[in-house]
Amino acid sequence: MRKAIVVLSILWALFANAHAQNAKPEAAGIATVTVPTTTATPEPEWAGQVFWLADGKLMPLERQTARQVTKTRGFGLGGGSLAFVYKGAKSPIEIPPDAKFVVRLEGSKDPATQITLHSLQQEGEERKVILVRVGSMLRGFRGSSGGDGQDLIFAPYGGNSAKFASVSPLSPGQYALRTAETSYLFSVE
Repeated sequence: MRKAIVVLSILWALFANAHAQNAKPEAAGIATVTVPTTTATPEPEWAGQVFWLADGKLMPLERQTARQVTKTRGFGLGGGSLAFVYKGAKSPIEIPPDAKFVVRLEGSKDPATQITLHSLQQEGEERKVILVRVGSMLRGFRGSSGGDGQDLIFAPYGGNSAKFASVSPLSPGQYALRTAETSYLFSVE
């Protein structure tokens, strides 16, 4: 007898649960609300990621970590230079001269301190930007910084990102958008 009661109790519980799942919320006195669908602004997933913004879509750029190359002459007394060097003579990613980009920000930091745009020089099968050049000791160690980058203009974009572009249209050539860890490379034709 006990077994029969237990089996009937289990069957009744299963039937009640299945019926409750099929019931409409309105029948149970629960009000339903229709939420309007909104088109979310696409943003990079991770902080520091940079994408090209084309027709409202985030398009990936070529990613590389720069190789730092230091050259000295005469044990450093004849001057020297520091450059970032990238593999490949040309980026496979071609963008228009007035392209816009999106970067995911880290907290509330100023995006102008997180990203720099450099024009690259092609040498054989590599591209490079010379960041610092120092003259010889005989000439007073005059130095120059060639890696200041190009001027960018930033605007808020989405919840955690910034949209940015070069102040003036880019000339044809090879470029690198450099963050602290990674460089994003592209060509302008």
